[in-house]
Amino acid sequence: MFRTPAPLAPLAAALLLAGGCSDDDSAADVGPDVPDVPDGADGDADGDDDGSVADVPADDAALWPDAPVDVRFPDGFLWGSASAAYQVEGRRAPDGGTVASNWSEWEDQLHIIDHQTSGRGAGFWELYEEDLDRAVSMGHNAVRLGVEWARIEPERDVWDDEALEHYRTVVRAARDRELQVFVTLYHWVVPLWVQSQLGRVDLLRAEGTEFEDEFEEFARHVVPALAAEVDQWIPLNEPFTVMSAGYLSGDHPPGGILDLDGAQLAGVHFIFAHARAAAAIRELDLIDADGDTVPALVGNAAVAGLFPPKNPADPDDVFASERIEYIVNDVFPEAWTSGRLDVNMDGDFDDVDTVPPEGTFPELAGTLDWLGINYYGPGRAEAGAFGGVAPLHGLPLLDVDRYDPLLPHNEMRREIDAGSFLATVRRYGRWGLPLYVTENGCSDSGDTQRPFYLLEHVRVVGVALGEGFDLRGYLHWSLTDNFEWSYGFGERFGLYRIDFADEALPREETAAARLYREIIAAGGIDDAIWGTWALPRYPTDGRP
Repeated sequence: MFRTPAPLAPLAAALLLAGGCSDDDSAADVGPDVPDVPDGADGDADGDDDGSVADVPADDAALWPDAPVDVRFPDGFLWGSASAAYQVEGRRAPDGGTVASNWSEWEDQLHIIDHQTSGRGAGFWELYEEDLDRAVSMGHNAVRLGVEWARIEPERDVWDDEALEHYRTVVRAARDRELQVFVTLYHWVVPLWVQSQLGRVDLLRAEGTEFEDEFEEFARHVVPALAAEVDQWIPLNEPFTVMSAGYLSGDHPPGGILDLDGAQLAGVHFIFAHARAAAAIRELDLIDADGDTVPALVGNAAVAGLFPPKNPADPDDVFASERIEYIVNDVFPEAWTSGRLDVNMDGDFDDVDTVPPEGTFPELAGTLDWLGINYYGPGRAEAGAFGGVAPLHGLPLLDVDRYDPLLPHNEMRREIDAGSFLATVRRYGRWGLPLYVTENGCSDSGDTQRPFYLLEHVRVVGVALGEGFDLRGYLHWSLTDNFEWSYGFGERFGLYRIDFADEALPREETAAARLYREIIAAGGIDDAIWGTWALPRYPTDGRP
């Protein structure tokens, strides 16, 4: 496995984000004003409004019922699963060769655990119809899919029409099964002419607007091909994860370590690229695919979560928590709702020495129709040796070994905390936009914790609906096991388990899939479902 230089190894582990978590109110003092949530729905369960770690158990307490459970979901609520094109399709081309991309190059440089390569991924390129049938068998009415830029435009201005036609066929197959389709245009993988460590090219780190220009052109090529079947569009998946794992921790391409300038440049490119893609989508998708009279809705799948201070009594940790939560959760939606751009992510919008100078950009405002939440578990914030390093002023800790190994956790050692999920939903509700859970899942090879994780987190969605939040769908990560980036095939998130040692990649239904089917069929969670599937505690919970 690729190792970062020893002094930076803790940073690398801390910054590899795939969804985080913490205190609900901490960013208000350092970031922009955001809309208030209804009274009693601000994540401060005991009403003292100090946002301390002590509030987290109180939030969680409401999830443990002392009366019969009856969580109902409205008609039209969307149930489904999410995937990324590269993770389920891998790098293999239809002719048996390799689709060249920043990630295939990264694999060839032996950066993946055990020197694995993505191969066929989960085999979805060939097996998509079978997998869509599995989704329908669980009662799904929605699916989140991706298209791969490296397959569609392998060289600049050279388009692979067969690849695009394949994606159109997949989307049509989903619509034939009455699944509403969410399409992600960018999920971290790009052609080598956009980013190549060996080729010394990186449009995300370059000054100017070349990345935005090329991404808009890509969107303009893809959207007309899929518009008849797709109304829900996600231009970008987790831009902050690319900033942190690609330019700060070195765990993802292009492998930057503490490249703060690179992270900032990438963040600005993402903000403007989303806006330009959103404008193109609204211009080009004029076909109402699902009959709701709205032909195109644009969202963002955000790495979402809260990071309470590791030590609530340490003011440096408290400040790091405020900064990290603001940057992770607020910078991007602020730009895409109000148009206010915080280039250096310091919590204000009036710095004139940034590129571009900060301020309000009309072309950014109103480029979101809804917000997507990618949530896996909470973390902590620790200032430590990085307390003086702007803009984070600390490290986001994602491994429970870094703060409390006795807490329940998944196999990636991410903490499991449904109460923190509820606090995260409440925070995102402040923007006043419809919400979707665009990713939520648990790495669990034995499927011993995933059913209860699913039960608790779906119940959180029901609680949020009861509090008045406009939450319209839940997309579980993921339908099948897949290639989990730098972790390779070892981390198992699938509702269906795949035997990767078998060339046929056979699927096996898990207990979590059976539970999901039961919840959807019942239209919610009743006392019988809760009583059957709830655990007294997670097997990894080591607390006395």
